[in-house]
Amino acid sequence: MKRTPRQPPRPNPLQPLDAPLAMLFTVLLGWFYWTAPVVQMADSRYTLLASDAVLHHNTLLLDRYKLPFQLVPGADGVPEPRYPYQLDAARGHVVSHYPPGTPLQSAPLLAWRESAGETVLTPDGQYAPWLDEQLQHELAALLTAVTVLLLWALGRTWLAAPWSWVVPIVVGLGSPLLSTASRALWSHTWGVLVLTLLLLHLRRLALAKPVSPVLLGTLGAWLYLLRPSYSLAVAATGLLLLDHVHRAAPGPWRTWPRLLLQPLPLRFGLTVLAWLAPFWLWACGVWGHPLPPYYRHPLGNPEFLQALAANLVSPQRGLLLYCAWLLPVAWLLMRYRRTLPQPRLAVAAVGYLAVHWLLISLNPMWTGGGAYGPRLMTDLVPILALLLAQGLAGWRADAGRKTWPAASLGAAALVAIALHVDGACNTETWRWHTWPHAEGESARMWNWQKAEFLAGIWQPVAPYAPGSTLSFTETGDVVPYLLRGWANPEADGTWTMAPLASIQLAMPPVAQPRTVAVTMHPFLGKSRLPQPVELRVNGEAVGTWQVDRPGTYVLSVPTALALAREWRLDLLIGRPQRPDEAGLSPDSRLLGVSVAALVVR
Repeated sequence: MKRTPRQPPRPNPLQPLDAPLAMLFTVLLGWFYWTAPVVQMADSRYTLLASDAVLHHNTLLLDRYKLPFQLVPGADGVPEPRYPYQLDAARGHVVSHYPPGTPLQSAPLLAWRESAGETVLTPDGQYAPWLDEQLQHELAALLTAVTVLLLWALGRTWLAAPWSWVVPIVVGLGSPLLSTASRALWSHTWGVLVLTLLLLHLRRLALAKPVSPVLLGTLGAWLYLLRPSYSLAVAATGLLLLDHVHRAAPGPWRTWPRLLLQPLPLRFGLTVLAWLAPFWLWACGVWGHPLPPYYRHPLGNPEFLQALAANLVSPQRGLLLYCAWLLPVAWLLMRYRRTLPQPRLAVAAVGYLAVHWLLISLNPMWTGGGAYGPRLMTDLVPILALLLAQGLAGWRADAGRKTWPAASLGAAALVAIALHVDGACNTETWRWHTWPHAEGESARMWNWQKAEFLAGIWQPVAPYAPGSTLSFTETGDVVPYLLRGWANPEADGTWTMAPLASIQLAMPPVAQPRTVAVTMHPFLGKSRLPQPVELRVNGEAVGTWQVDRPGTYVLSVPTALALAREWRLDLLIGRPQRPDEAGLSPDSRLLGVSVAALVVR
């Protein structure tokens, strides 16, 4: 029997309330992104400084700016500068270590903010990290909110209201868009936006509408300039175009090489080359190689199998944990595969997901460095949104559908939203990766007792012998007791890094200690005013110290509180300050007091 060709699906027409609701949702989501307190300016530091160089000096080189460095002996014994890890010295120039896509694409936004008086430079022309941090947070929130709006438009192709709103709510709040892309200008931030634009145009293939190979090639090249892993998007787009041409004029597989000369794939390829040729020439001039070092990282990972598993299910990086809604989506795709509106696009999306997972697991730095959750999977979020919309559309098209798949999707989405809100609002999750740990980095990925999403919320309470001194120095024993609000221990003590700093102590059954003695010195800033420090035990206020000089400060604990088996000591800092904002040092931490020792007796 001759099969009837599948007809292309008809997109859902927009309704009168769609546009105003979409804009309202975008504004509210952008506001939430912007007000969430965690800012992750790590790898992205100096990104907007490079944008400033593009705007005002027509170059990506940072030679004109005064940047921090240390002189270290070179190979020939001559001292040479060593810059922060975000910067490289290349042939006598200073340049960002990371790909040029984010500074280039952010330059117009920086020009817009400079017109409103915002900049990353102080009035005397010095780079100001705190201004960079504020501006990056603002722009990242804006770009990510726009990405979610575009993902709503993508899902709206196959889903009518109210189901079309599932995609932006789940993806906007329950994915690394919240916990990573909206926190600062990671290369992921622009990457998910450009990839979403690419998907929006590619859907026209399945809708039997013409596509622009020049636009697709431009978007593909921009993605490659953002991250080398986006070469997958370029390759996938080229294969989809070849498949489209082949299905329009079917022939044996051996004729596929000829398809490369057809107008659609040929123009796509030439457009990609036209954009990337200047990049390769620039890299040759700066690095002496057509690819910068970031694009030449090796892919041999001796922990490949462990990385494969960890990137899916570990407590620190597991995609299926942090985006738990993918499990019911996978079931929907398999169960309703015959009613999916665009099955070929869904198959291509699953293939893309699998190859990306393999690629990042092959990276020796698969643990993600300073990251929260599956940061290296952030680039997949538009693909995951497409699969979510496809799965829901397939379920909706089944007249005999059950309600429990939607309920399970909602429950899993709530888990994912809770985890990513934690990553965006709980500053301890961002500090988690800096804490000392006894196990190796890869073993740490599997530690459920000290999971990243529990940082500052819960951890095992370490036993304490009343009367013994807890040393807060780097050679001391305080780390197992620290709960939240602390920097790493240093030679003379540990600084508080938040208005609230807490430790936990497990007391022996018969102990009833009555005093708390804290040895500390304050950060007074320019004002030189005493630092008020309130002590609370298990949430109850005990008293306040006015810390104006180094010393040991003592308070008595009421009998009712002394009977507790577990103690949580909270230090509430009245006037924490950032040294860089005060112009005292480049230190960007929010400092209150440095604690050297603590005794409860």
